Amino acid sequence: IGPGARVMPYDDSAPLPYFEPRAPENEVAGTILYAPKGVSDVGRFDVVIISGGTREGMEPGHVLRAMYHRKGRKDPVTGETFNPPDESSGLMMVFRVFDKLSYALVMEATRSIRLGDRYINP
Repeated sequence: IGPGARVMPYDDSAPLPYFEPRAPENEVAGTILYAPKGVSDVGRFDVVIISGGTREGMEPGHVLRAMYHRKGRKDPVTGETFNPPDESSGLMMVFRVFDKLSYALVMEATRSIRLGDRYINP
């Protein structure tokens, strides 16, 4: 709550935002697009916008795993470039869904989650 915030009367007819955390029924994958705070790294309790919406089967309560993508590395022995596997960087729960994107809350973060990181089923 910040300067300029308003107090509104409680409306008991409005549905309460209860969520049932669960994994998506189908395989999902996408990209973390944006953080409303305007930062490039987010952590626990931050909100992000992801690239999946109702057309991809997203629903409020879906839990997703954020994946950190490491860039290609050079093998010190052979000199060849290889791509290390992606690493888990945290869990997010979808709480608001639109047609082409969704809002998700970062519930757990083992490292910074960055814009452009991928998400998959947990």
